[in-house]
Amino acid sequence: EVRRYPSKPNISFSTIYPIGIPTDFISGVNVDVDRYKFLNNMLTPEFVASEIVEGVLAGKEHIYIPGSARFLRYIT
Repeated sequence: EVRRYPSKPNISFSTIYPIGIPTDFISGVNVDVDRYKFLNNMLTPEFVASEIVEGVLAGKEHIYIPGSARFLRYIT
């Protein structure tokens, strides 16, 4: 859309940073939950979807789920 209609100002982007969602994507990953305690609290896909919709509707450029995961931007 951006390439096709570069003069349209209402096109925006959001980057989503979800962690701890028990889906098939991470089912085979073995994580040391004693070391990474914040991964003990798995989030439901429904909760994550709700947070994404809220963030996009609020016009957020970066959406961290859960919000406490914001610290990750400082360690990469």
